[in-house]
Amino acid sequence: EKIRQSISEIKISTPEQGVISITVSGGFVIKENNVHLDESIKIAKGILEFAQSLGGNKIAQIRDVANSNL
Repeated sequence: EKIRQSISEIKISTPEQGVISITVSGGFVIKENNVHLDESIKIAKGILEFAQSLGGNKIAQIRDVANSNL
């Protein structure tokens, strides 16, 4: 969350568009030893899509998805 917030505070000045900002969405999962890496990546991608569905500039984890109404 601190990284996302720091990035969103960066302002970049461009001749074409003036001042622009950058947003970041992310999803993460803590890989359990008994879960294959490919499965953990698949879950993390789903969490990223969930964060993006909230309007972007969000960080989500598996408990956020579990607590949603999706």
